[in-house]
Amino acid sequence: MLYVSPGRVMPLKTAEWAVENLKNLETAFVGYGIHFIQEDNPEAVGRAIAEWYRRLSVKEASVQMDVSLSAQEIIDTVKHEVSDPTAPFTLLVQIKAKPGEGKTVATAYGKVIEATLREPGCIAYDFNRDPSDPTRFVLYERWKNLDSLARHFEAPYTRELFGTVAPLYYGPRQLQVLEYAGELDS
Repeated sequence: MLYVSPGRVMPLKTAEWAVENLKNLETAFVGYGIHFIQEDNPEAVGRAIAEWYRRLSVKEASVQMDVSLSAQEIIDTVKHEVSDPTAPFTLLVQIKAKPGEGKTVATAYGKVIEATLREPGCIAYDFNRDPSDPTRFVLYERWKNLDSLARHFEAPYTRELFGTVAPLYYGPRQLQVLEYAGELDS
């Protein structure tokens, strides 16, 4: 099942329910979209389908593609999700590594943390591992604005990171964009 955010036909809550309740369901988050996701994100849809096809172990499949969202697709998703691209925002990125690749993924992200935290637009950059699954990670990123994230993706160490970890992902990264909610009304 391919899904997008915010999604009209398949809102995120419906996609989450399907993941939890439908046995053997495979999902792929393909970025920002409303209704016709194949028109909103054709490249991401194509990569997700190609990765699914590759996992079927069909010998005739000659194309192996990375299904992770590209830097531009992440920027486009954030741009559509936030109300003000000049304001701070948070990204929660869920990552699943292929079996046996958790340590390699953790090491690769560990190498970029200090450099990323020194970027002028980076407020927070925390890479966390699920203690019950050494291949499941959550990356918490907080940026001053969308331009700061775009500059992060241009950094040589970020490009090197993506090149290293993209083939080690088991399925696509799950991306959630959050804005500061402020004080809650009492």
